Amino acid sequence: MAYTQADLDAIEKAIKSGALTVEYQDRKIVYRNFDDMIRTRDLILNAVNPASPNDTGRIFSGSRTSKGLGPASSDVVNRYLPPFE
Repeated sequence: MAYTQADLDAIEKAIKSGALTVEYQDRKIVYRNFDDMIRTRDLILNAVNPASPNDTGRIFSGSRTSKGLGPASSDVVNRYLPPFE
């Protein structure tokens, strides 16, 4: 099945409203839980807006430790990575 922007809009609207049911045109889908909706939304998002071959995304990996000698590691991270929308 080819997904469209309208499919993505419909599932994002349902997620924002907290509903587990998505209705679009002649289709009605009832999800078992919120996690299933998020997985489906991600699948639709990747189908509608595929990443370019050069898009590697951002991954941050590190530990949070502090001995009280400087800013918390989260303060350092927040300076370099933009907030999620």
